[in-house]
Amino acid sequence: MIIVPETPITEASFNKWKCHKIDATDEIEGNYHYFVIPLVDLNEDEIQQLEYMPTIFSSASDEFTDDTGKSIYTMRLFEEDLPELTTEEEVEILYKILTKKELFLK
Repeated sequence: MIIVPETPITEASFNKWKCHKIDATDEIEGNYHYFVIPLVDLNEDEIQQLEYMPTIFSSASDEFTDDTGKSIYTMRLFEEDLPELTTEEEVEILYKILTKKELFLK
C-alpha cells in the first residue's frame, strides 16, 4: 500500500509554488485575496485576463481556517463546480498531469 502525505494548502504553499496573489474587494465580504496557478506561462500584464486563461484558483483568504485560526485553502480547476483539492499533493499532481511540468520548479 502506498501512503501519500496530506499537506494542507496554506500561504506557504503558494509562496513555494510562486503563485499569483489577487487582491479583491466585495461589498458584503470586504477585502480578501486568493491565489491562482496559471496552466500556461503568463506575464504580469496578462494576469489581468485570468478569466480567459486555464487556471487553478484557490478559495478566498478568509473562507476557511484551521483550529488555530490560520487560513487554509482549497483549490479548484477553472473556478468551476469541480471537486475541490484540499492538499498540496493533489494540486501538484493535477498540475503535473495538465502541464507535464513540476509545479515547484517554475
